Order: sequence, then C-alpha cells, then structure tokens
Amino acid sequence: MSSEFQKPSTQETSGRITEEYRVLHKVAQTLQNPGELNDILQKTMQAITEFEGLQVENKAGIFLADSEKKVLRLLTTFGVFSKEFLDKEKEVPFGNCLCGRVAVSGEILMSESSFTDPRHERTFTDMKAHGHYIVPLKSLDNLIGMMFLYTKVGKYVKLYFRPYRINYAFECFNIIRFFCFMNHPVTIGA
Repeated sequence: MSSEFQKPSTQETSGRITEEYRVLHKVAQTLQNPGELNDILQKTMQAITEFEGLQVENKAGIFLADSEKKVLRLLTTFGVFSKEFLDKEKEVPFGNCLCGRVAVSGEILMSESSFTDPRHERTFTDMKAHGHYIVPLKSLDNLIGMMFLYTKVGKYVKLYFRPYRINYAFECFNIIRFFCFMNHPVTIGA
C-alpha cells in the first residue's frame, strides 16, 4: 500500500466532518422510516456512497453472516454489478477473499487494488481494477454481516482516515436485526 500522506488543512477536515454528519443524519433518517428491508438498505448504501470523504464509487453491497455454516450470503447490492458477480458472490466462505477474511478477523479492511492485492482472490470476466472498504457489521462480538464499498484504485482515505468514522455502516445492522426479529421475510440475493 502507498505510504503517501498529506495531512488535510483544518478547513478540509472541518468540511469533511460536517459532510460526514450530514450523511450520518441522512442514514439515521432512512433507518427510522418504515419500509421494506431492501429499500431501506438501498437508500442507506446510496447515502454512504455519496459521502465524498470516503472517496467511494457508486457500488456497495451487504452480506449476511451464517456463523453456523461459516459463509456470507449476499443480501443486496447497490450500483451496477454483472450477473456473473451476483451469481459467484451469492455465498462466500469465511476466510475467502476480502469479505471472508473480514468475517474471520472482525476488523475493517481496506484494499488499494483488486489487481495487486493477493487477498482479492475472486475475479470476474468483466472486472475492472478497484479498491475496497470492507466493514464488518457486528453486535457486540457477534458478526451479523458485512458491508463492502468499492473505491477507485488507490483512492481510499489513507493514513488520516479513522475507521470509526464509517460507523454509520453499523446502523445497517440495527435495521437487519429489527427485520429478522420481527419475522419479516429476508430474501437472500434480492
């Protein structure tokens, strides 16, 4: 990974924090409104991908964890993904590729490039070089799922980035838990 580092100015930092709170507020509002699980998660991922401070592309997704079978199951995606991607990513074993590794570690993972990071083990015919944020969605020590965000190659927020700033991704967990608790149907791969 690149060790390039330029500390942002106070004005840039203040602007990014303001934008971050705007996005957090938008996500909180989305999660408080009634609606179908997929619609709520789509709006949440849209708000997160629109946050310029993360420098992500308009592509994201959420896996649910099956701790008993040690697999992640694709719940929903945001943005354009190929049929090949959707078919291959329906189920990802714990420990496999970036998302599976995060399922094991429970830690946020950042990857600079899918073509140079040896941990990015899954490839697709139409895959273009990209980076990732992979964020575990947890309740205490229990893994509930995973959110993945695409970045342009090398464009993730470098050393100055504070992983807890992406905490609004964890809000997705609360809505998933609520729907599961209320016995709403959760369609895997919708």
